[in-house]
Amino acid sequence: FQVDLGSARGGMAGNFTYISLSDLPDDYSTKIKSNPDEILKQCKTSKQFEQGALGKLEPIPWPLFLERIFGNAFYIGLHLVPTTLMAYGACKLMDLPWGASQVIETASIGVFTYLVALGGACVVTKTLQGPFLSKTDSVTLSMRNTEKFLSIRAIWPPSCAPEKMRDTPAIYCAVPHGMVPSGVWSPFFRLWASKAFRWTAAPIVFQLPFISYWFYQAGFMPAKGPQIKKELTDKKHSVGVILDGVAGIFSDKLDAEKQRKERVFMRERKGVVAIALQTGAPLVPVYMFGHTDMYTVLTDPFGIIEGVSCKLNMALAPFVGLWGFPLGPPRRRPILLAFGDPIQIPKNPTGAKPSSEEVDKYHEMLVQGVISVFETHKAAYGWPDKQLEVI
Repeated sequence: FQVDLGSARGGMAGNFTYISLSDLPDDYSTKIKSNPDEILKQCKTSKQFEQGALGKLEPIPWPLFLERIFGNAFYIGLHLVPTTLMAYGACKLMDLPWGASQVIETASIGVFTYLVALGGACVVTKTLQGPFLSKTDSVTLSMRNTEKFLSIRAIWPPSCAPEKMRDTPAIYCAVPHGMVPSGVWSPFFRLWASKAFRWTAAPIVFQLPFISYWFYQAGFMPAKGPQIKKELTDKKHSVGVILDGVAGIFSDKLDAEKQRKERVFMRERKGVVAIALQTGAPLVPVYMFGHTDMYTVLTDPFGIIEGVSCKLNMALAPFVGLWGFPLGPPRRRPILLAFGDPIQIPKNPTGAKPSSEEVDKYHEMLVQGVISVFETHKAAYGWPDKQLEVI
């Protein structure tokens, strides 16, 4: 069964360029830092794909599988450190009942023992990665093995070709978030490497010990309007925003609709459009296929955890991934980053705050752009009958 992308219902027409990042040689992890055009030579162009051709999982060697199992669990476990430290400190400073004190101390020791064991396993599995990757830094190793573990691919129309967009500061508006948006970093780092590109994350992340260091090292920045404007106008850098944020994490929750419908929360996410109107930066719709299948979020039937998480802008829900392991590695699911046509935005000559009518107009264009990308590529990913609901 051939999928003609140009005739997809509500989709975009024309040829598309695509790349499978898991197929790249391992040493490209360093080469492309200075010459991303080497990667573009590996791209292919097509208008038709077999159904599911862009959503296949490629086989991986067992040392890589083990490294991702321990590496993902270690990274997620680090998120427990701030809470554990606060609980342990409170236990020591407050006069708690003996039973409560023992439980907190035992749990805290258990968390740190768990992390030390995972860290040791990461060191051991790194030595099994082969002559090149075993000598790289942890960030490069993580990025490279994630590309293979999740068979990450990217596809774009001619209007959004990396070589064309590198010198154009733009706002890449991606959905859905999922529990952990593992697919966002690698394609941009590789394909836009000649031009600095900054992903945003919730500001609260940058207040957490250990985690904030990793985010800064990976090139992320807080999702704050003034900082985004500065990147676009002063530094001439492009910016990536995951529009549905914490709300998008709960698109991973298990319910009767999940198998036939994808949900994205972006109807009220208009701030990025206002920034685009003030800076003249194009808006690029991006759909990240597979993000909602890697984990299952466990939440209450009344939506209390979801509501509190969104209010605090911080996910508080437990989740399970591979083998039903809580707070562990993701299920192996193929990730496809599909780009749409850039939406050209007229810059307000004075940089003044745009009217609500202007914001609504271009926001609706962005919503329709995301829908178009989804409809164009869903069959090639392997979801011919799945529907997209924009909330």
